[in-house]
Amino acid sequence: MSPAEPRIIVDRQFELGENPLWDDRRKLLFWTDIDTGELWKYDPKTETAERFYEGPKVGGFTLEVDGKLALFRVQDIVLINPDHPEEVEPLAHFHNENVARFNDVMALPDGSVYAGTIAARSGSGGLYHVGLDLSIRELFLGTDVSNGMALPDEHSLIWTCSSSRRIVRFSRDQKTNAVNKPVDLYTSPEEEGTPDGLCLDAEGHIWSARWDGSAVIVHGPDGSPIRKVHVPTTKVTSVCFGGDSLTTLFITTSRGPVYAMDTDTHGLLENRSRLGLSRQPDRP
Repeated sequence: MSPAEPRIIVDRQFELGENPLWDDRRKLLFWTDIDTGELWKYDPKTETAERFYEGPKVGGFTLEVDGKLALFRVQDIVLINPDHPEEVEPLAHFHNENVARFNDVMALPDGSVYAGTIAARSGSGGLYHVGLDLSIRELFLGTDVSNGMALPDEHSLIWTCSSSRRIVRFSRDQKTNAVNKPVDLYTSPEEEGTPDGLCLDAEGHIWSARWDGSAVIVHGPDGSPIRKVHVPTTKVTSVCFGGDSLTTLFITTSRGPVYAMDTDTHGLLENRSRLGLSRQPDRP
């Protein structure tokens, strides 16, 4: 197989593999299998994968500055140490009649988090901001599935509305983390599959997974499609760059394995969250 094609690195049928995230300190890939309530890690050096968490469904997670993981589950946010995952530290409870569960999440430069949701009823999904004080603020509603996000610059947010098949650019206030002025960058035709998770490379290209499309589509910064990467699994869910030089694209799928692909570009490290630093110490 050509190194420019995706290759299987974890040969297992994941129910809903999602949220691949590269840990540049541990040199490991993390991801969630949402529907089985599992978290996994993969070590490229040993080419081994290990399940290290079983529990409530994790729709998305971020890496914390101290190396822990902030898990966005069905009705709460918790911390775990992936090296000692038996200890779960509660951060915030979240129950909202509009929300079935959290979905893709992303840490921001200030350590707070954007958290997308799956709708509890038609159109009630959206995007929330989790502040450093652990407050959870609704930014907007109007989707069934809030999906992949990225920050192309300090004043913009790229966001995916899977239910309308759109990739959208918002203006972003870096002081308040509010978003407004949405502009459609791309609407996927049905035969191309539904836009799902995404990431950016260093040149600003958008690498967007395609659910029911057997592909990752590479878009220019303006949203125009410039390349199609075929993936031998129908439901491609998300992507991230990793490896020592951030030139490896990792690809998660539903009802399929985890893939990796060597690229001629390199990605960007994700921001780390600081939610765990917001907890008040226990008082006697």
